[in-house]
Amino acid sequence: MKAQRLTGRQALKQNGDGFGGSITYDIGAGFSVGGAISSSKRTTDQNNSSFAIKNDAGVQTGTSEIYGSGDRAETYSGGVKYDANNIYLAAQYTQTYNATRFGGSPNAGVYGYADKAQNFEVVAQYQFDFGLRPSIAYLQSKGKNIDNGVAGGNYGDQDLLKYVDVVRLTTSTKTCLPTLTTKSTCWTKTTSPLQPVSLPITSLHWV
Repeated sequence: MKAQRLTGRQALKQNGDGFGGSITYDIGAGFSVGGAISSSKRTTDQNNSSFAIKNDAGVQTGTSEIYGSGDRAETYSGGVKYDANNIYLAAQYTQTYNATRFGGSPNAGVYGYADKAQNFEVVAQYQFDFGLRPSIAYLQSKGKNIDNGVAGGNYGDQDLLKYVDVVRLTTSTKTCLPTLTTKSTCWTKTTSPLQPVSLPITSLHWV
C-alpha cells in the first residue's frame, strides 16, 4: 500500500516559531557536562493533516491521519563528556515530545511524529600516538505510544533506531582533524514497521 498527502508541502518538513538554547560547563580534569532545550509551535497541517492510501495501481482505498499531535514540539537533552589522556568518552540522553520523526514521506504509509521519544547515544574513542583513532558508538531511539487515533493505527512502543557504529580514524598529527578511512555499521534486529527519518539530537563529536 502506498500513501500520498492530499495537500501542499509535506507536513513533516514544516515548523512554527520556536526557541532553543544550550549550556556547557567544564568541570576540569577532562570532564564536562551540557544541556539543551528547544520548543517550537507545530503547524496546522501537522495536527490536522490526512493523506490518501492508494494501492499499487494508484487507486485510493482510504485515508489515514498523520501520527503525533500537540501544540508544540519540544526536546530536552543532557550529556557528559570525558576528553583527556588520549581517551574520549561521551554520553547523551534526549527526550522529545512531538519532535522525533519517522517515515520519510506519505509513501511510507505510516509516518509522522512520536508523541514521546527517548534517544540515547554513547561513544568511546582512543587516540594512539601513531595516529590511529578507533571509535565505537551505540545509538537508540524508542518511540512511545505511537498512535494516530484511528482503529488499527496503534503501534505502541517501537524502536525507531537501534545500532552500533564502528569507525577507524587516522590523523597525521594530534592537531589535525580526523580523517575517516573506514566505517562499518552493525544494525541490530528490529520488528518495528516504522521507518526512521532523523533524530532531533546533536551527535557527539570530539573538538
